[in-house]
Amino acid sequence: MGANSSSPEGLANNPEHLARRRDETPFRLLTVKVLKARNIQKADAFTESDCYVTVSLPTASSEQVRTATVHNSKDPVWNQSFCYRIDNRIKNVLELKICDEDTYTKDDELYTVLFDVAKLHPGKTSRVNFTLNPQTWEELEVEFSLQYIPDHYEKIVTNGVLVSRELSFLEIKVNTKKLKQQYTKGDLILTIK
Repeated sequence: MGANSSSPEGLANNPEHLARRRDETPFRLLTVKVLKARNIQKADAFTESDCYVTVSLPTASSEQVRTATVHNSKDPVWNQSFCYRIDNRIKNVLELKICDEDTYTKDDELYTVLFDVAKLHPGKTSRVNFTLNPQTWEELEVEFSLQYIPDHYEKIVTNGVLVSRELSFLEIKVNTKKLKQQYTKGDLILTIK
């Protein structure tokens, strides 16, 4: 059975349909590249801070990721990227935390930055300097890239904070003309074990 321009297979390869589909699909690929920080003040008594950055996007992943630790530096450079598949129908707020790693005590959370991903434009890369402390000129530099993902439309239910995805969907079509017995509407029962 060959694909034509009106079949789903034909539409998937049609450039005009792909352009329309790109606007319709709610999915995006977000790349967060943690570049560097500047002028991070000492959190340790005798040395500069041992900084790392944690990245969290709860609407895309329950996992919190982090950069490597840059030891004894007030100007740490990471250049580490993290990718998320996001759904633009819900509010996606990225959390970045700059922390100081400690050997014998709990790590110090120095700064927390919240960033609304809706500020980004698909197809563009944006570099953002977050001012952490204006008095001491502390900054965090992050690069964001948002790309379209040609994907199947996915049903979700959300209140803007919590997200529930449809995990499975079963559609059954019965051609009642080909059945040996005549059934009326509602007579067919499907049992799944």
